[in-house]
Amino acid sequence: MTKFIRLMSRGCVLIALFALCGDAFAGAEEKAAKLSNKAVIALMDEQDPARALDLASKALNKNPEDPNALGVATVVFIGAASAAQGEDRAGLLNTASELLTKLRATTPDSPWIGLASQLYLEVAGGVGMALVKPVEVSCPAEAVAAFNSAEERFARSDYSQAQPFYERAVGLCPENAHYKVMYGDAFFALGDIPNARAQYDLAIAQSPHDWQALRFRGNSFAKEGDLNRARQDVIASVAANVTYGFGWSYLEGLQRETGGAFHYVQVQKPPPLTNDSTGQEQVIVGGDVAIMRYQLAKLTLTRLQANPNGNADPMELERTAIRGTITASRDSDPTFLDRPENALWRLFAEADAAGYLDEAIFVLWLDEALVPAYLAHRDAHRDRIEAYISLYLAPAAPAP
Repeated sequence: MTKFIRLMSRGCVLIALFALCGDAFAGAEEKAAKLSNKAVIALMDEQDPARALDLASKALNKNPEDPNALGVATVVFIGAASAAQGEDRAGLLNTASELLTKLRATTPDSPWIGLASQLYLEVAGGVGMALVKPVEVSCPAEAVAAFNSAEERFARSDYSQAQPFYERAVGLCPENAHYKVMYGDAFFALGDIPNARAQYDLAIAQSPHDWQALRFRGNSFAKEGDLNRARQDVIASVAANVTYGFGWSYLEGLQRETGGAFHYVQVQKPPPLTNDSTGQEQVIVGGDVAIMRYQLAKLTLTRLQANPNGNADPMELERTAIRGTITASRDSDPTFLDRPENALWRLFAEADAAGYLDEAIFVLWLDEALVPAYLAHRDAHRDRIEAYISLYLAPAAPAP
């Protein structure tokens, strides 16, 4: 469970500033909120996953639709899974996945989604499950051992004891930017912001798309009260990795703190329609007419646009299917884009009108087929992704 506590503690260090973790629930009048608070404490401070599960489940029973109760329960089940084995682990992760799906469906703008999604990714499958993977650097065994020793001490909050091991890891493997980020994190935990930022700067200079280094540097500016500079770095971090859950959660908090809006939504992208052995169409998603239109459009376009080798341009498929879905939906219901449940399609329509449809697809609708196009676009035009996020998903507060 050490790795989970390390991840969760860093997430809460960032997000607690904006009333999501630890004692942020203190003083809450509702019993569900108090139980959720106790569940976080049991998980993080007491490291007692069984007690945390009990408290989180009770909070959820008190108010099954409460976004905070859902968020806490999701994180607690992931944390308990990190300490479990075999069928118990699989069962806990399955419950966490169900809770996360419900949270996305009921409160798509919940900041808990980013935190829980990232934790689930790390615990359930690590970077192997990630759509956007970090750069892998091979380091000598001595460097790896030093880094692991540092991480163990950091997870126990022994930050000063961790520092010499981080320093040794960086010295033995200077080409590893991640080691610099974690070394800086130890400085940050001790309140030494200048030295923390120096390490983040080195990591970013070495690896410009290091989303974690960008987010951590943003947090160092926030710690000093420079929330505008923090916002710039965090927007850069989610542009560098549009699936970076911790980054989106922190950006939401920054927007709330500075009075800016936050329009980012997370909607589960539907699987494509497929043919079974008899050639009959299999509709996998039901109930949402727009989603079904999108799926049918993708299936039809895939067949029509396929070249002799059986391949079609994934981005052109997405653009055409999204535009067709919006047009058909508005033709049948002129108020389609005005409805809250259609926020995703409204964002696509706004982005298309402003010339940012590709950026919106990458940010809101990325899947495995689109990753190569996203990475190429990010490497050449990350500024456009940042501009889209800054103007449409997380606009700055209006001037007084």
